Amino acid sequence: MTAEMFLPGRPPTATAQTAAWSVRHGRPVSYQPETLKLARATLMEWLAPHRLSEPIEGPVRVTVKWLYPGGSRKLAHDDWAWKTTRPDLDNLQKLLQDCMTQSGFWGDDNQVTSMISEKFWVREHPGIWIRIETLGGED
Repeated sequence: MTAEMFLPGRPPTATAQTAAWSVRHGRPVSYQPETLKLARATLMEWLAPHRLSEPIEGPVRVTVKWLYPGGSRKLAHDDWAWKTTRPDLDNLQKLLQDCMTQSGFWGDDNQVTSMISEKFWVREHPGIWIRIETLGGED
């Protein structure tokens, strides 16, 4: 099984590592800042129309292209130039994978056994392109 989707819009810059800590009653407590809550809500909204009828079973390969707008006069980049600035790619992937798990694309994100992810600057059509492929065999 293979599924592809394009989530149009400006990809989030808040990541799973944006979680913060405070101290309550003398103990450290983790919380999600508003920027992370907004990023998670945005991804969940973008993923909703692409939900599968049944969660994928078995091993999965996920390929993701993060396409950030980079054509403004202030910050001009070549089209499809590698994005080497924040946010960190691994942290973006963690947030997306968590949202895809919560959206029911698969039962557990430990099923993702192969991942290809890239970040680019684009002049047109920013967003997130995702391809999901089932892989043969289970453990």
